[in-house]
Amino acid sequence: MKKLLLVLSLVAWVNPAYSTVIKSNITGADMAGINVTAYFAGGGSETATWVTTSTDGTPAYQEGYAGGAFGAGWSLTQQGETFGQFGPGSQLLGVWTLNNTSGNSLMKIAIDALMADIVFDNMFGAEETPGSGPGREFTPGLTNAPGSFAYSNVYSAPDLYGSLTLDWGVTGLASGNTFQFMADTDAIPEPATILLFAAGLLGLAGTRTKRQLPTIKSEV
Repeated sequence: MKKLLLVLSLVAWVNPAYSTVIKSNITGADMAGINVTAYFAGGGSETATWVTTSTDGTPAYQEGYAGGAFGAGWSLTQQGETFGQFGPGSQLLGVWTLNNTSGNSLMKIAIDALMADIVFDNMFGAEETPGSGPGREFTPGLTNAPGSFAYSNVYSAPDLYGSLTLDWGVTGLASGNTFQFMADTDAIPEPATILLFAAGLLGLAGTRTKRQLPTIKSEV
């Protein structure tokens, strides 16, 4: 019974939202493995997996860290820290760029980040989940913005979500056009890492208990 209570307490203690294991300063280079699905006019779709394209740490402000998902005539890329900041000359860094040269209107994109242990943090100027840091809600650029956007696949309410979908409705993002936006992301611990950490703590507790047994017996 005591072991069961100990296991339950360890599982609670190593909750995925535990502050020491969330990494909030994520760049495009850190998001390898997320899936981006593009939906086109006429019903077709294509899914591309995010890859790291640059880990050059020499430029200031982390704009040398980049990645993207690349499909047939379309791409979604991002460079720099996703929270965003202003670099030299007041240029905005950390921007996501969607480019459509497929020859077909792009109606919607769905970004599944949780599968790669990445989540979107949509609470600007606040840290709701401990350790997540302040986030940034989806912020569209001035041109070619979608008609709607939606976060889904909640990881830790009310701020961390595993997926983001941008929907242009019936108009679509025409071929030859580009759309830019801001969206902050965090990295969360892998489930296997959490369980391994809990198992290690449980083993440590068991070892400590065994060491105490001879003392207890000698006092009886």
